[in-house]
This record gives sequence, C-alpha cells and structure tokens, in this order.
Amino acid sequence: MQVFNLDARGWQTPLDFYDALKSALSAPEWCGSSLDAIMELMVWGLGGQPPPYVVQISGVDDAPEEVREEISLIAEHVQQARTEIQARDGKDVEVSIKY
Repeated sequence: MQVFNLDARGWQTPLDFYDALKSALSAPEWCGSSLDAIMELMVWGLGGQPPPYVVQISGVDDAPEEVREEISLIAEHVQQARTEIQARDGKDVEVSIKY
C-alpha cells in the first residue's frame, strides 16, 4: 500500500492542510478545498491517486487547533464513507488518513 507522508508542523490554516493533501494526492487543478472536494478525490476517485493508500500526517500536535480539527473531520468522514460503501456495495475503498 502506498503511503503519503505529510508534516503538519508548518500549517497555519486548514487551507495549508488542503493544499498539502491535494498536492500529495496529485489532485486535478479543478479540485476544491473543502470536505466535499476531498471526499470526491479520495473516496469517489474523481482524479488524483488511485487506492489503496494511506495519508500519514505527522506533527499534528504542533498545528493550530483549527488545523487539527479539520484533519480530524476529514479523517472521520473518509472512514465513515468507507464503512457506508462496504455496507452498500460489499467493497472497500482502501484510503485513509492517519495522524
């Protein structure tokens, strides 16, 4: 499984997180910086890296609270979507965010 390592220590805003994530996953230029856009990128496979992969984020404890909360939100939604797809379709979209 491919692992994309990101370092949150220099991030000051959630936009920094989105920019780093989209860059690591080779997101298309049209990809936005929102929960919905990242779900389309990671879970629904609309551009970027194909599964399986893990986004491993270090330095999260050193990031501002706003950034930590956004990372947590995105990671939780990715996991919830995987669970829903497994229940509905019987298949797994092997992507995750770990921190």
